[in-house]
Amino acid sequence: MIKKHIWHIPSMDTKILEEIGLTKGEIKVYVALFELGASTSGPIARQAGVSPSKVYPILNKLSAKSLVGSVIRGKTRYFEAAGSEKLLGFLEQKKDEITSQQHELERFLPSLPMPKGAVTKAFLYEGLKSVKNMYNEILLKLGKGDTYLAYGISGSSSLRRSNAFFQDWQMRRGKKGIKGRIIYDYSAADIAKTRAKAPLTEVRVLPKDFKTPAGINVFGDTTAIILWIENPVLFMIENKEVADSFRQYFALMWKIAKEA
Repeated sequence: MIKKHIWHIPSMDTKILEEIGLTKGEIKVYVALFELGASTSGPIARQAGVSPSKVYPILNKLSAKSLVGSVIRGKTRYFEAAGSEKLLGFLEQKKDEITSQQHELERFLPSLPMPKGAVTKAFLYEGLKSVKNMYNEILLKLGKGDTYLAYGISGSSSLRRSNAFFQDWQMRRGKKGIKGRIIYDYSAADIAKTRAKAPLTEVRVLPKDFKTPAGINVFGDTTAIILWIENPVLFMIENKEVADSFRQYFALMWKIAKEA
């Protein structure tokens, strides 16, 4: 008797499936189908560790996402995982939906009134995801011809781990017509040279013995201060006077800094 080969996907590798929008149940069933090949619902439920009553609704959801196909053989319905290219297609569809939602949000935001009595707002966030959300907010708030300022950007390990995101973000900023002027800490001189290749970008580097405690970003009336520690901390201040004062400080730092 030939023993069927079972292909196991390490559990830690399935995290990306959850991040792109699959539920835990959908992931279990999807992985089970890769392990079983074409199969009926009973073995799929057992392999996935889900109840028989839930396996059909999950299979239907995966089918709606074009990640599972089915065929009738005789009177029995067999299910099979679609090719891996369908996952990329699913992700592309989500990207299109997010882009559409972003455009709708951009049209909606100007209609929101300023909260009564609002003068200064300050917010504290933790984690790299919050930092990335802040950078995406910059692309929403600023438009063609506006300028984004940043200085004191260090070469910390937490920043370097997300270098691909920030390089892509700088390219998107430039393509949108938003100017960027950035001053890097000496420890990030190598990053500065790469960033300088982005469109509409001016970059300088601080002297070796000149240290800054945090990365400071100024856009519109917002000042964002980032502590690039292992779990980054973000402090955002929404106040025109505060933002203008940091712009003046940036002008002084620009004179001290050298070209990358």
